[in-house]
Amino acid sequence: MMLAYNARPGTKDIDAIFRPRDEVIPIIEEVARETNLESNWLNDDVKVWVAENEQGALIAFPEIAEISQRLSVKRPSAKYMLAMKARAGRLPLPGQRGDYDDLVYLLRHTQTNSVDAVDKLVEKYFLGDCLSEKNRAILELALKDAFPS
Repeated sequence: MMLAYNARPGTKDIDAIFRPRDEVIPIIEEVARETNLESNWLNDDVKVWVAENEQGALIAFPEIAEISQRLSVKRPSAKYMLAMKARAGRLPLPGQRGDYDDLVYLLRHTQTNSVDAVDKLVEKYFLGDCLSEKNRAILELALKDAFPS
């Protein structure tokens, strides 16, 4: 959210999917050692939220891709990110941001103003999956904050 959408002031780590994983992990660890970063500064924990259908979900990320011609860097589209965040639906906890603020930001950014519209995005990217009742309730609250009357 910070890198792709400048939606928050900071982050403790960067979520990424990297391939081939076995070749990338040693490079990530080397960067961590050389720059005194935490070993998990770049991690693939986000893989549990990745959709089955990524067609049209990933878009160019030229600001990062310019770093290296050997590196292919893409980012999730705002609508794909909205579907992932709505499906995860994690509420803030002490020491954890959760997904709520990101949901509000992405709803505004994409001008998506209904639970049904978000549910259609979830269904598109996650092949027939839909939002749980809990996630629909969180989304309804986020919609009220994103588009106050």
